[in-house]
Amino acid sequence: GLAAGEVEVPADRRAAIDRARARLQQGFAHLMGHRHGEARDAFDEGLRLAEEALAGLSDVERVVALPRTLLQGSYYNRACLLARAMLGKTAPDDAPTPVVAEEAARLAGEAFACLEKAVDVGWRSVAEAEADADLAPLRADPRWRAWMARVRGR
Repeated sequence: GLAAGEVEVPADRRAAIDRARARLQQGFAHLMGHRHGEARDAFDEGLRLAEEALAGLSDVERVVALPRTLLQGSYYNRACLLARAMLGKTAPDDAPTPVVAEEAARLAGEAFACLEKAVDVGWRSVAEAEADADLAPLRADPRWRAWMARVRGR
């Protein structure tokens, strides 16, 4: 049995949480191997599975089920991959076509949504965000300053 004050994740959620954890860990492995497309797919699936598996659990059950640092890093790195994908969507010497501009805007929107979720689960590394070259395409966006203020807790 459980000791007083211990929390156990409901049995019906454990398998789904394990699948989510495995996909998120695969995302990091792909990222380390510079397989960005595979990393993005793994983070997409792993985060979707995690959100589904954690829905309706208490905050304490959520923390026990899946480490916050895994979620923080997954949302943050998915945002980096999305921002990185924007690099091919704009050219400094050439105005992007409407289709290309629309795709860049979609990627930026998804990246900021991931950055917001990273902060929601406790991510707060101001220095990392300021230094991360992968996030460079987002820095000119007006949402960047608002997001950084949130990271700083303001």
